[in-house]
Order: sequence, then C-alpha cells, then structure tokens
Amino acid sequence: ASLDRASRATGSAAAERFAAHYLYVFPMERGDQKPPMAPMAGARLHLGTHRWERVEGVAAAPPEPGAEEPGSAFIPEMAAVASATDGRGERMRFYTQCASYAPLDSHYEFDPETNGWSPRPRLSDAAERSGEVVVRLSAFKTVGDDLYVLGGVDGTFAPSAAVRRCRDGVWCEVAPMRTARFAACAVAVGRAGLVVLGGYARTFGEGNAQSRSAERYDVAADAWRELPDLLPDGGDAREGDLLTAEVRGTIYAVEAHYTRQHLARVQRLAPGEARWSFCARLPTPPTGAARPRDDGVEETFATNVLLGASDTLLAMSGRIDSDDAVASSPVLIQGYDAARDEWSPLYEILDPALGFTALLFHDAVYFPLRGARESAADGERTAIGCYDLASGVGRALGGSTRFCDPRQGPSFVVGRAPERPRAASPAPSPAAKASLTKRQAPRAAVRQLRGLGS
Repeated sequence: ASLDRASRATGSAAAERFAAHYLYVFPMERGDQKPPMAPMAGARLHLGTHRWERVEGVAAAPPEPGAEEPGSAFIPEMAAVASATDGRGERMRFYTQCASYAPLDSHYEFDPETNGWSPRPRLSDAAERSGEVVVRLSAFKTVGDDLYVLGGVDGTFAPSAAVRRCRDGVWCEVAPMRTARFAACAVAVGRAGLVVLGGYARTFGEGNAQSRSAERYDVAADAWRELPDLLPDGGDAREGDLLTAEVRGTIYAVEAHYTRQHLARVQRLAPGEARWSFCARLPTPPTGAARPRDDGVEETFATNVLLGASDTLLAMSGRIDSDDAVASSPVLIQGYDAARDEWSPLYEILDPALGFTALLFHDAVYFPLRGARESAADGERTAIGCYDLASGVGRALGGSTRFCDPRQGPSFVVGRAPERPRAASPAPSPAAKASLTKRQAPRAAVRQLRGLGS
C-alpha cells in the first residue's frame, strides 16, 4: 500500500516517502587491498519484497606519487545510526583503518535519501591538527550514534590506551582505557557502554602474548572500570584469536581458531560475577565443514562470526581454506545453551561466500552465499541466505545479484531507507475489469501476496 501511494503521488512536493528495511551488502576491500579504503559499489536487498537494487560506491583516489604502498586494511566497522521516524531512514557509517606504517583511516557516511556516500572527518586529520600521534591496529565500535576508536599502536609500535570518539562529525579524546592495548576485541552493551578485552599489551614484536585483561566503559560517566581477567588455560592465544559477544548482559569470549585436539576455549562473565567461568568447548563441526584434508595435515577451524541472539550464543565455524581459495568450505551455525552448558549444531551453510560474515536481525541470521550463474558468460554472483531461529528453517532470499562479487568478502549492515516508488501501472480498460470474475479476484490477490514474500 505504501508503494502504491508513493507511485500515485502527482509531484515531488506531494510524494510520500515510506522507509523499509534493507540488507546492504558491500565488498570489504578493493581487489589490490591497498588504501585509501572507501566503500565500493554494492547492493541492497529489500527485506519485504526481496528485490535487489544497486548501491553506488566511492571512487578511491589514487595514492600520491612516491607514496609508500601500505598493507591491507582491517575489516571495516559498518553500522546503521541515528534512527529516524520521518520516513527518511537511517544513516550508515563505514570506518576502517589501514594496517600499515602510515596513519591512514577512512570514514564515510551513507545518506539513504540520496542513496550515496559522503566523506566524514577522519581520525588522522583530527590528530594531525592537534599534534597527536595517530594510532593504528585499533579496535573500533559503534555505541548508539557514536563511533569509538580504542587503543592501537603509536609511531614507536608501543600499545596505546587512547580512546577517541566521533560524535556529530567531531572527534574528541575521552577517558583512556586502564590498559594500553592493540588489536583488541570489543562489544557494545546496549547504548550505555562497551566492553574491551584481549589484544596485546606489550610493544609490537616483544613476545606479543595476548592480554587476558578486560574492562568496561560507561558512556554517561566517561569512565572505565576493571573487569576480572580472562581465565588462563595453557598456551598463548594467537593474534586475532578472540571473539566476543553479549547475551542479556553476559559477556562471552571464544577462541577464533582451534583443532580437533585443542578445541576452542569458551568463557563467560555474567553480570555481578567476580570471575569468568569456562563453558563447554566449541565442538569441531561434525558435518561437511569438517571434511578431512587429502594431504593428512591436521585441519584448523575458524569461528569467523560470533552473535549474541536474544537467548542464545551463535558461533559460525568452518575449516580454514588456503589464501588462494576460490570457494569457501561449508560453515556450520552452532548454538550454545547456557542452562545446559552445551553446544548444538543448528544449520549448515553449504556454499558460503569467501571472507564469510553474517549479522543477526529480528531473530534471523543473514549471510552471503555464492549465487548460481544465469549463463556461462555470467560473472560471480552473490545471494543471501537466511536462517530463522524460531522455526529452525534456512532458505535463500530473492535470487542472486551480479552487483556484488562473493569473492570479495562482503560486509553487511541492515538499515532503513525510503522505498523507491514503483512506476504506476496503467489503469485497466472497462473490458479487462469485466473479465475479472469474483472467483478470479481472490486468486490474483493471493499471487500478489506471495510475490511480496511475506
């Protein structure tokens, strides 16, 4: 009905705008993996009609002549911010840092009204104006409408405790963390604060065993407080080896890499508790995600995504593929039952996209798939899979799109945006109206509803 009213509007001043939820899919990095990092062209899937639309990207400026060629960038922070109620939708943020010797970061904002990106103030620009040392290898997380950049390493490769916040396009320094760290993991706890844990607390290259410390930031008080240290369990964690998520106030920490002989450690810290407690270890995927290797080398598994659902912790794991792989191994969604302290396999994704990622929205998990080609000359295509937690049913949505290449590691975000009005259909002739019998009308309505998906 909203689409029909919008399409019948007779002028731009009278046109009504109706916001709907879209799943945005953007490639995570340029093909050469070099900065400046900018949002590339992607696509969005209307979650009601399951129609695909192209979303334009930003043309990355070429590096300056003679400039050093830094390395690749971290996974960007993508978030929908500033919820609106006037039908104009939500802005979205793209922020990333380059893991290089040069202090490079990128910050863009997406306007759903114009369906385009615009540059936002960068942390490196603000730091240069104030004479500060720009950090990198930071953690970054959106809390409410604010973006926080946490720790990192400075020009001497020493860990930093600095915390920067971007609010309404202005960067400022807020209370520093109690522990200087880089490459930490962070999770937002509602709009009230965030928890940071792990990372490395010694100068880069000096025996960088992962830190076991954790702390929590209170947004209103602009203050940090210590949380209990993570429990030791023998051995040193590797870089990026921790993931964290929150379920009803309980914080979970899960090792990202594991083998059959050394299953992933899982810990949790419930509200008010004075120490972390071990949970059942994450099992090896007992499915196609754990096919034995032909060369006899012990398989290594990776948990790429950890999600906190309303009552369940979800881990999405698969076998690690080689760097030159053109297709990803199957991924298994496993759910943790805190009351029974056990993991259960929920759903296997047989054809996931490379650089696997996922998100949780309205108790459903959305993830990228390799879409079927429509012809021999057709390029790689991306499809979207959805696993409904309530029904336990998984399915593909809306076919596939050529707008995104599944080999480029898509990044996901759900945001509200105005629906584009459809072209008005020509009015039926009197003869056509007469031919539609009372018996045919309900069937036509049923077909139309099925076409809209839900």
